[in-house]
Amino acid sequence: AKLAQFDKAFVRQQAPQEIFLDMENKSPDELIAMAAKSQDEIKDVLYQQAAMKLIEQGDTARARKVVKDFLPDDGAWDPLFAEIDRKEREQAVKEGKLEEARKSVSRLGSSEERALALVELAT
Repeated sequence: AKLAQFDKAFVRQQAPQEIFLDMENKSPDELIAMAAKSQDEIKDVLYQQAAMKLIEQGDTARARKVVKDFLPDDGAWDPLFAEIDRKEREQAVKEGKLEEARKSVSRLGSSEERALALVELAT
């Protein structure tokens, strides 16, 4: 009886491993809502996953906003920004906006990154 009372009084949050198992089936909006209610330790992972799903869907502007608004500005998310830029170049090429894609390449930081991006554009 005491244990039953304790269970009723104790509010259980979803275990982190349960959250991670369920992430694949969630939409970006659902992941953002989950992150807002989650413990600090897993918020970044949920926001990152939401941004990745937005990138996959081609909504790079919204993905960029999620990264800027919700993830720490410590440089750790630079690869995510690079993926957003890559997806934007890919979309520009598909839409026939080659000049826009070339400008995007010129903004890359290193010669190696520009060379790889130009190879991607060529293919």
